[in-house]
Amino acid sequence: ALLRRAPAGDATLHVANVGDSRAVLVELRAGGGARRVSTDHHAGDPDECKRIQEEGGFVRYGRVAGQLIVSRSLGDHHLKSAGVSCIPSVHTARVGADDAAGHALVIASDGLWDALSDEDAGDVVRSCAAAAGAQGGGPEMVVAALQETSARSLVDLAKDRGSRDNILVVVVFF
Repeated sequence: ALLRRAPAGDATLHVANVGDSRAVLVELRAGGGARRVSTDHHAGDPDECKRIQEEGGFVRYGRVAGQLIVSRSLGDHHLKSAGVSCIPSVHTARVGADDAAGHALVIASDGLWDALSDEDAGDVVRSCAAAAGAQGGGPEMVVAALQETSARSLVDLAKDRGSRDNILVVVVFF
């Protein structure tokens, strides 16, 4: 992910991804939204299935060559000739400077997204941000609280909801 701020204060967020990780942009203001800024690459997706077939591969049981559920990957070299691609999807999103509460970018593996919706993740991050701000103590204390709680809270909730996949979460505040 790359965030570029313009002199006027607005910013442009660029996100590139492959595979089953996802990025969600969260508005931190009360009632703010959560917007997906990446593409989940699954072999069963009609566009991905078409791309795989055009590259000479096939999808069986929702998996590339009957083996891999993701259709894009940095690894899995043995399936590159079967249609698995390492070329990322790139998304660009405008981030307005008018939101004084700020934003967060949640980047996580499918272990999180199997158990939480984009909106659920936004709610958790907003809750962590509100709690960190309410405890006071200046910017350093708020940052320390966010570093301590945001990603951990998301992981814990996914586990509580039964996720058994690997769960990796990074939360970037800006």
